[in-house]
Amino acid sequence: MQYKLIVLSGPENIGKSFPLTEGTHYLGRTNPPCDLTLNGVKVSKRHCSFVLAGEKLTISDLKSSNGVFVNGQKVNDRVLIAKDRIVVGEFLLEVKVEK
Repeated sequence: MQYKLIVLSGPENIGKSFPLTEGTHYLGRTNPPCDLTLNGVKVSKRHCSFVLAGEKLTISDLKSSNGVFVNGQKVNDRVLIAKDRIVVGEFLLEVKVEK
C-alpha cells in the first residue's frame, strides 16, 4: 500500500502531495529537521510525526503549540486510515491510500 498526504487547504501548497515511505517522517515549518514542510504561522518547527510501519500509519503530536486534529478531534497519537482529515496549523490534509 502507498500512503500519501494531500494538502486540501491552507495559505500555500494546495494540492501538494507528500508520499510516505516506511519509517518516520517529521512535519513542520523548517527543513531540516523536517522532511515534510508547511510554511504557516501556526505550524511549529517540528509539529508532528508520521510513522509508517508495514500497513500501519500513525500520527503523533510533538508538543506543538496549536495541536494536531484528526477528523475534528485533538489527538496526541492516532492510527490513520484512508480519507482521514488532519489539521496542522492552518493546513488541512487528507490521507490517501493506494493499493
